[in-house]
Amino acid sequence: MPAQPAQAAIPHSPDEVPQTFRVGDAYAERDALVHYVRRDLLGPWDGEAETLPSASSGPRDRYLVGMLGPSPQDVTTERIARAAAQGADGESGRRAGR
Repeated sequence: MPAQPAQAAIPHSPDEVPQTFRVGDAYAERDALVHYVRRDLLGPWDGEAETLPSASSGPRDRYLVGMLGPSPQDVTTERIARAAAQGADGESGRRAGR
């Protein structure tokens, strides 16, 4: 068990310490936190005119969300046709169920 500080070492009770708080509400604090987390994870950190170092591979080096995104893939006419066919199959199934 850690040693307790001597009573003489504490000049006054913690209840007697004056506390000051900034004026605001929980909504403003939450919005500020969300803004900070978005800038840190998604970017841009330095504003809309941010430029990344030329040696970097883009947002993947600076932002965590850039690393979580899918790898770029070549868009081919075959993939476009496959996606369109899958979309058409899904739409026809929804209409039949109505």
